[in-house]
Amino acid sequence: MPNFITNIFKNVIGKLSGNNELNKQRRIVKANDPKFNEQFKYANNYVKTSKYNIITFIPQNLFEQFQRLANFYFLVLMILQFFPQITSIVWWTTAVPLFIVLAVSAVKDAYDDI
Repeated sequence: MPNFITNIFKNVIGKLSGNNELNKQRRIVKANDPKFNEQFKYANNYVKTSKYNIITFIPQNLFEQFQRLANFYFLVLMILQFFPQITSIVWWTTAVPLFIVLAVSAVKDAYDDI
């Protein structure tokens, strides 16, 4: 009887620790040997930390810029100034500062992303 309990205990502990004798295999790892490691189909360790690429920079950056309330407010104000019935000043008085702020922010974001 004690032998039966010992076998059950070893089997349960072995399965919990991943040390199952039925499915035990030896694993060989060779560092800096890409030819050898390709046969195991390991996951790629490529890490991408950039937010933008050349194609998505302008649309994604403008989307992020206009999520800021001040930038969106000045965009709406500039659009409303195109209608002569509701404006008292020319449209470029709002457009030029808005474009300068957007350009400086875009240059800063591009520099941070590189």
